[in-house]
Amino acid sequence: MGTAISLSAKAGMPFFPPFVHRLSPADKKLLIALKELRRSLAMRQSIPAYVVFTDATLVDMCRLKPKTQEEFMEVSGVGQAKSQRYGEVFLAVIAEFSE
Repeated sequence: MGTAISLSAKAGMPFFPPFVHRLSPADKKLLIALKELRRSLAMRQSIPAYVVFTDATLVDMCRLKPKTQEEFMEVSGVGQAKSQRYGEVFLAVIAEFSE
């Protein structure tokens, strides 16, 4: 089972892990977009979504909103390899929500 947002069976609403409820409504929208990007990348590579980035890493992206590769490297769970592989596309999504 992946770490993507699941839908509540009762309400059809997204289910977020408990630590996500501390995010602002705007950051929750960003998190949904980042999870969609992660899911798409994982499917193309035939790997579990959490291998791309964990939920905690995506939440840290929402919190920090990095604008550069250097700032992206400051996100918990992002190293040199993942920054080079995924940084550009994740930074683009973050930039869309930071305008």
